[in-house]
Amino acid sequence: MNMRAFAIAGLILLGLGFVAWRPAVVLGVEPGALARSVSGEVGGSSVGSNCRDRGSGDWFCSVMDREGSSGTGYSVNTRGLGCWDAARVGRPVGELQATASGCIGFFDELSPL
Repeated sequence: MNMRAFAIAGLILLGLGFVAWRPAVVLGVEPGALARSVSGEVGGSSVGSNCRDRGSGDWFCSVMDREGSSGTGYSVNTRGLGCWDAARVGRPVGELQATASGCIGFFDELSPL
């Protein structure tokens, strides 16, 4: 292979790597992916957790605890590259953190749960 082919292959791999690292840049913020990302960062379960778009990058996410017995709400603000900041607006529940920040990742986007 010549150098041009290596350069093209490298650019393709770089692009695929970026999409895997920050899929929301290409796919947009999807409610299920955001719920999985937020629930993972605050210490909850992705099963039973969900998010609703309130517009302008603001979301409301309901997160279940790891036992699936109780949950609470979070106000989530999304920003560039699929990243977000969350603050609990519901009652404290078990080990769920009061605040968290993170970014939607590859497995958040593609997980079936």
